[in-house]
Amino acid sequence: MVLCVSVEALYRDTFPEYLQYIYLVAPISLMLLNPIGFIFCEIQKWRENINTQQSKLKTVALVLLQVFKNPIVFMVIVGICGNFIFEQKIPVIIGEFLDGLASSFSGSALFYLGLTMVGQIKKLKKNSFVAIILLITAKLLVLPLISREMVELLDNGSTEANYTSLSNYAFLYGVFPTAPSVAIYASQYNMEIEIVTSGMVINTFVSAPIMYLSAWLLTIPSMHTHVLQSEIRNISFDISIVTLIFLVWSVAVMLLSKKFKQLPHLLSVNLLLAQTMVCLGMIMWYIITKQNNLLGQVLVFIVLYSSLYSTYVWTGLIALSLLLLEKNAFKQRGFFIVAGWG
Repeated sequence: MVLCVSVEALYRDTFPEYLQYIYLVAPISLMLLNPIGFIFCEIQKWRENINTQQSKLKTVALVLLQVFKNPIVFMVIVGICGNFIFEQKIPVIIGEFLDGLASSFSGSALFYLGLTMVGQIKKLKKNSFVAIILLITAKLLVLPLISREMVELLDNGSTEANYTSLSNYAFLYGVFPTAPSVAIYASQYNMEIEIVTSGMVINTFVSAPIMYLSAWLLTIPSMHTHVLQSEIRNISFDISIVTLIFLVWSVAVMLLSKKFKQLPHLLSVNLLLAQTMVCLGMIMWYIITKQNNLLGQVLVFIVLYSSLYSTYVWTGLIALSLLLLEKNAFKQRGFFIVAGWG
């Protein structure tokens, strides 16, 4: 649903046919990708309950039978057959009944996902958190990039405008969160339910700002220059306020715990202070640009960019200090402070 709304808002006036592509991709996923995943799940299930007396042919037949018995695969086949039987015109009574089932499935899957999340976080171990991070990274960063590159490789014959829009559409399609039905599949095959459910919930929350940012970036080519500058200034102001809150919190924790007296925490505090000055500079820049004060704009610009470049220097100094601490050669604290702020 979120995908349909976003695609319609972005491409309603320029490429309205992109909304139909969503319904074109869904049957391909159900008929090709899902059965492949179910086959691997059945193979893993067979390996866990291996029976040495079965022949390979019988094993393959049993795996395929279990895949076709899966409700997702079976009902898709029934739906395709019904499409030919009713000549692509579903009767009104059957259509209303199927619409009710389709509407209830997502709600039931989300309810089950929330139900299985209760008490699961406490059961997760360190390796489980690593697996969740890798899965989320692959879903939100790797998959959109792969989708975009594949479209660019396969769609060389289109015009430049259509070529760019299709690749951006593929990237946007890859960013959207996973369907909640995955939790039901994981429960059915008893495959790392804690990791799957926790990863899906975290992925849904993390994907929200990425979806917003991706959708906003896709509208940049169609923006007027003045509108684009205004939007960038507004977004930078909003991000600076949110970042400033967390930076103040982090600096307060460092000072109250007295970790700033130790290395490399001393350098980390200076990095946080430099980032705080960047946020304050961006907030002041947002205010000063609305006034005709040239001197104020110059001073704020100097503070903003000197602090910004200082963050780059502090990042390198922290890496260098870690190397010197490893070699027991870190002696000149004052030199690092002057270099970081100089």
